[in-house]
Amino acid sequence: MSIQETAGRSGAADRKLAILDAVHQRDNVRLSALTGPSPFDAELRATVEELRADGLVSAAPVEGDLVLTSLPRLRAQERTKLHRLLYN
Repeated sequence: MSIQETAGRSGAADRKLAILDAVHQRDNVRLSALTGPSPFDAELRATVEELRADGLVSAAPVEGDLVLTSLPRLRAQERTKLHRLLYN
């Protein structure tokens, strides 16, 4: 589900679900890939900030875009790396 598909529905909650679904399926998702040609509006930026504050996604600016990553996935990867370093 893209952000465009959720625009006509209940808004912020659907946007959050669309973003979380995208970062769950793939690592490092560009926000422009979710929004299409439409520009980032204040509501979308607020949604991303809420997800960041909740510890669900990480957002990094790249070439005028935001790259979103699932924080739980990153934490799991770091635990795996640490485990390998400690026990191998």
